[in-house]
Amino acid sequence: MRCPFLSEETVRSCLAAPYRKPLPVASIAAGDERCTSPSFTGCTLARQNLETLEGGRCPLVSESLVQFCTASAVHTYVPWSDAQGSRCRGPAHRYCSAYLEVAAPGSAAAADTSAGSTEPAGPADELSPVEQGLAFTENHFWCDESDTDLHVGIDRFAADVLGTVDWVRFGALKGRRRPIVVLGVGDDELTLVYPAALEVSRCNVHLRNHPEDLTRDPYGAGWLFEAARTGDWRPEKLRHGDEAAHWLREERHRLTHFVQSCMSRGPIGSAHAGDGGTPVRGLARCLDGASAIDLYAEFFRA
Repeated sequence: MRCPFLSEETVRSCLAAPYRKPLPVASIAAGDERCTSPSFTGCTLARQNLETLEGGRCPLVSESLVQFCTASAVHTYVPWSDAQGSRCRGPAHRYCSAYLEVAAPGSAAAADTSAGSTEPAGPADELSPVEQGLAFTENHFWCDESDTDLHVGIDRFAADVLGTVDWVRFGALKGRRRPIVVLGVGDDELTLVYPAALEVSRCNVHLRNHPEDLTRDPYGAGWLFEAARTGDWRPEKLRHGDEAAHWLREERHRLTHFVQSCMSRGPIGSAHAGDGGTPVRGLARCLDGASAIDLYAEFFRA
C-alpha cells in the first residue's frame, strides 16, 4: 500500500553541467529545448565536452525516472531505484508528517478540543479499520507490524485516560533497549515502557513541540517509536482484531470499577465521573497522588 501522494516523473538533465538540475520532460514545451534537437551544437557545454557535434540529439542529455512527494511544499526528486526501500512505498507512509498534514489537516497545530471534557470516554465496542491491523500490549501500547519497520504508540484507552499531556520526553532516541517515554500530566510524570526490547531507529520528536497530538491522534500523528524488526521484538502477549476489541471493552469496565473504588475511599470531585461512575476523558489529571499511582500500576506498568 503506497502513499497516495507519491508521484513519478521522467526528468531530463545534462551530464556535463556543473550543477545538474533535473527538469520534468512533461513541462518542457516543444521547440523550447535544444538538447534533443540538432541545435544542441550551439551549446557551450557540448562544444567543450564533445569531440564531434553530430546527430539530432546531444549525447550528454540524460533521462531518468524519479519519484517525489506531492504533499511536500518542495518537490525533491529521488531516483526511482533509490526510492524502492522508502516508507512512501509501504504502510509506513501513514506516519509521515507530510502525509498526516494533508490527510488530517491541522494535526501538528490543532488544539485538542476535547481537553478538559467532562464527557465519558467513548466505548471500545469495535476497532476501526486502522486499529484492526494493530497489535496491543498488556500496558496499552499498540504496534504496527505491517511493514519492514515497526511503529509503536499508546492506544486510545491510554489517550482517553490522559486526556492531554503537557510535554513528551524520550528516554533515548536510538539504540536497542526497551523504549521509554516520559509524559508530563499536570504535576505528575508518567513513565511508560514498551514491554520488549526494540532496535529503535527513530522517535517522533514532533511531539516535543506538539504533545497534544499524542492523545488527539494516537494511531497517526501521535506515534512514538520506529524500530527495525528483530527476532525478539514481540512481547509475551499481543492482542489482535476481535480479541483486542473485547479486551479493550473489558479494560473500560475495569477502569469504571477502579474509579468507583477510588470514590468509595472518599469524595474525589464531580469531574471524576459521570453517569454514576463512568470514567471521563482526562481522568489522570483528576486523581490525587495515591490514586494516580494506583492507576498507573493497575493499567500501564510494564
